[in-house]
Amino acid sequence: MSIKTAEDWRGLREIGRIVAATLRALQAAVTEGITTGELDRIAADLVKAHGARSAPGLVYAFPGTVLISVNDEVGHRPARLGACGLCVRTGTGTRGPPCC
Repeated sequence: MSIKTAEDWRGLREIGRIVAATLRALQAAVTEGITTGELDRIAADLVKAHGARSAPGLVYAFPGTVLISVNDEVGHRPARLGACGLCVRTGTGTRGPPCC
C-alpha cells in the first residue's frame, strides 16, 4: 500500500485502531475450550461493527475473518489448557483496498 496523502494516514490510523481493538477482544476471549471458530465470530462481529471488512477475506478469499493457528496446527478446534501459542493475523479495510 502506498501512502500519498494525509487522508491515507488517517485511514491507516483508523484501521490500526480497529485491528488493535479486535486483537484485544480476542485476547480477552481466549479461554480453555473456546474454538478458533468462536474467536473468528467475535472478530467478525467487531470488524463489522466498525464498518470495516476482513483483509484475509478480501485479498485471499479466506472464508474466515482472521487467520488463527494454535501452536503448529491450523483448523477450527477447541483450545486446550497448556497450549503454547495462539497466532492471530488480521487486517481490515474501510473505504479502499484492505490493509493486511
